[in-house]
Amino acid sequence: MATRHELIEFIKANPGCKNTDVAEHFGLTPASASTRTGQLYKGGFVTRKSSAPNSRGNVVYSYYAHANVEGKTKAERLRIVQPSKAKTHDKPIVGISLDTLVGDFVTSFANTLATSIVAQLKPRLEEELKRALPAALPSAPVISAPVEQYIAKQRLPRVGVIGVAPPKRQHIDAEFAELFEIVYWWSEDGDNKLKSMATSCEIIFVMDYVAHRHTQIMQSRGANLRRINGDIRALIDEMAKHYLEKAA
Repeated sequence: MATRHELIEFIKANPGCKNTDVAEHFGLTPASASTRTGQLYKGGFVTRKSSAPNSRGNVVYSYYAHANVEGKTKAERLRIVQPSKAKTHDKPIVGISLDTLVGDFVTSFANTLATSIVAQLKPRLEEELKRALPAALPSAPVISAPVEQYIAKQRLPRVGVIGVAPPKRQHIDAEFAELFEIVYWWSEDGDNKLKSMATSCEIIFVMDYVAHRHTQIMQSRGANLRRINGDIRALIDEMAKHYLEKAA
C-alpha cells in the first residue's frame, strides 16, 4: 500500500499522470487508485484537470502536484490548489447535453434572482425584527474557530490503536489524521481507557505484542478488534484497507 508521501512524489515526477498510471506504478486496482488520488485532491495536496469523457462516458482526470503546500493546514492547501471553484470555463463541455446547459443556466439565474430579492427585503426584515425582539438579548458565546472545523471533527470515524509507542505515532497521524479520529493506548494508560475505547471506537487495531489480558478486556465489551501481525507499515496498510472498505 503506497503512502501519501509516495503518491505525491510520483505525481510530482509525472505531472499530468492519470489514475491508470498510479494504479500501474503502485500495483493498485483502478478503483483503489481513484480513491487515493481523490483523497489527495480533497485534502489540497494535488490539483487536477479534466479531459474529454472516455468511451464509457466517465471524465478522465490528470493530476499535478503543487510545490507550496508542505507544512500548511488543509484550508491553506485548498486555497492554493483550488483557488476558485467558480471558474468552470476550463472544463470541457464535450458530451454535455443542451438540457444540462439550460438547467445550469436556470439554476444560476434563480440563485441570482433570489439573492437580489433577499438584498431588497433585508432592510424591511431587520426593521420588523427590531420591533418584534426585546431591546437587549443575552450575548451569544464566542466560537474561536470556524464552525466547519467542529462539524468536520464530529463526523470523523473514531478508531483505536493499541500498542504503538508515542514517538512512532507521528507516522500514523501524517497518513490518517484527516480521515480518522485516532485514539491511542499505551501500557501506562491503564485499563479504564481500554474499556472506554472498546465502546467508543468503530474498530481497534491491536499490535501483535499486546498482552492477551488487554485484548480480553476489550473483547468482553464487544470491541471490534483487528490484530496487526507486523510493524508500523503493516498497521498503516490495515488502516488504509479499512478506509477503502468504508468508502466502497
